[in-house]
Amino acid sequence: MGARTPGPAPRQFTKCGKSSHGDGWCNATFDSILCWPPTAPSTEQLLPCPPFKGVDPNKFARRYCLEDGIWRGRTHHETLVGGWTNYSDCFIPEVKKLMDQLYSSSGDDAGVRSIAKQPALV
Repeated sequence: MGARTPGPAPRQFTKCGKSSHGDGWCNATFDSILCWPPTAPSTEQLLPCPPFKGVDPNKFARRYCLEDGIWRGRTHHETLVGGWTNYSDCFIPEVKKLMDQLYSSSGDDAGVRSIAKQPALV
């Protein structure tokens, strides 16, 4: 099998990479799903959820631009390069229920998750 060559960058990515507003704002960024526009400090930005299976495109994904013009990480004090997008409101109820079951804090579920993360031993 030959080497795989990546195709052209998605239009959203190239368009997103060229957007900027100015000092103090969070830069435009592409999170591999959505292109987020430049955003004023201390502002929550909302975009419609993508039209994927298990996702409600009538809901909104969220990102927050901190007061210093940096995208917030998963927690308020965490900063990741490019920030973090909260897609939790996007999922349909059935998917949310499955995710809640997977990430619940019960000991039995934790054991299943631990086993599932282990590489297969063959």
